[in-house]
Amino acid sequence: MSVGQIAGVDSFAVPDQRKPAGPWQRYWARYLDLIFAAIMSIALIIPMIFLVPAFTDLLFHSGLILILIYTPVLLLIDAAVQAAFGNTLGKKLLGIRIEAPSGSRVPPRLIFRRSLLLYVRGIACGIPILFLVTMANAFRRVNGGRKASWDDDLGLAVYDNHGSLLRSALAGLFVTAFTLWSFFG
Repeated sequence: MSVGQIAGVDSFAVPDQRKPAGPWQRYWARYLDLIFAAIMSIALIIPMIFLVPAFTDLLFHSGLILILIYTPVLLLIDAAVQAAFGNTLGKKLLGIRIEAPSGSRVPPRLIFRRSLLLYVRGIACGIPILFLVTMANAFRRVNGGRKASWDDDLGLAVYDNHGSLLRSALAGLFVTAFTLWSFFG
């Protein structure tokens, strides 16, 4: 006789003891992923420099336009990596796992939808100043124990899968140093 039968129930539901990923852990993982996607995108940029001369001017002289065009490309690369491998390098390094409602790997269709929703609601299509508002809103939600709106809409869960404060701090230092180097070289 099983314990469940003795207690008068057929089975026990084990409550989910996993901890949701925190806002800073998610933030640093996202920016690590964008840096890695930017490095991978070099394979796309180099041919464009030679094939489309106007692209060179855009690349070196129109920062805002480049950000508005380049950000969705980076998010697509990021989503493709996650669809192919089940996780991204930034999320893996910071101990983050995204799961479908069934607890399984997120299907590619949802990964790309999540990326689109994140692009609009999380980083406001890359529009300066406005993205500070959308990111602050997402930070508040996640810090308050709720899901980011894009995860909530898709029924996805983002868990801390053995991340650490040290890894988040190191990622923050790396992202900050990389950003300063890219601007001031």
